[in-house]
Amino acid sequence: MSLITTEIDVINKALTLLGDRVISSRSENNERARVMDAIYDNTRDRILRECPWNFAVKRVKLSSSGTPVWGDFGYLYPLPTDFLYMMETDGATDYTIEGGNILSDATNGVAGGTLSIRYVSRVTDVSRMDPLFTEALAFRLAYDACEKITQSNTKKDYLYREYETTMTRAKRYNGQEDNAYYYVQDEWIKARA
Repeated sequence: MSLITTEIDVINKALTLLGDRVISSRSENNERARVMDAIYDNTRDRILRECPWNFAVKRVKLSSSGTPVWGDFGYLYPLPTDFLYMMETDGATDYTIEGGNILSDATNGVAGGTLSIRYVSRVTDVSRMDPLFTEALAFRLAYDACEKITQSNTKKDYLYREYETTMTRAKRYNGQEDNAYYYVQDEWIKARA
């Protein structure tokens, strides 16, 4: 895996890209640590939501909270605390996400039964992340912090281009690790061919 194994490693890679000094803690009393501390969690989560990263995908069975829901759905399933992005459900034909819950009717033909979901989770342990993901995260952190730390638009443009290039490579390799998924060709798809 990557030599980047902690949040501080990622942040220091970003600071190095900016031409700044490294830090030893997000809570250091200096401007670069404060900037990185302010943007790190949101930037990481935003990049995690951009792609179904294999290292961040989870499967769980959710139990209904038993709280009846008015309107189109009869049951409420609280989302996992590390939930970032819904990929699919197994058994729920109709659902929506509202207020930190999945609202649904019957799952696998059982009203109020368990709901199996596959989702992108919030991964905070950098050692579990793909090396190309951590590289992209460092570029994005550097880009997001560039204005505050360097005030250089030239450097900011460079960092964004490098971020985009690294994300493209990271997504490509991430997708190549999966088995091919074949879609069922229904009448709608056949009509478009």
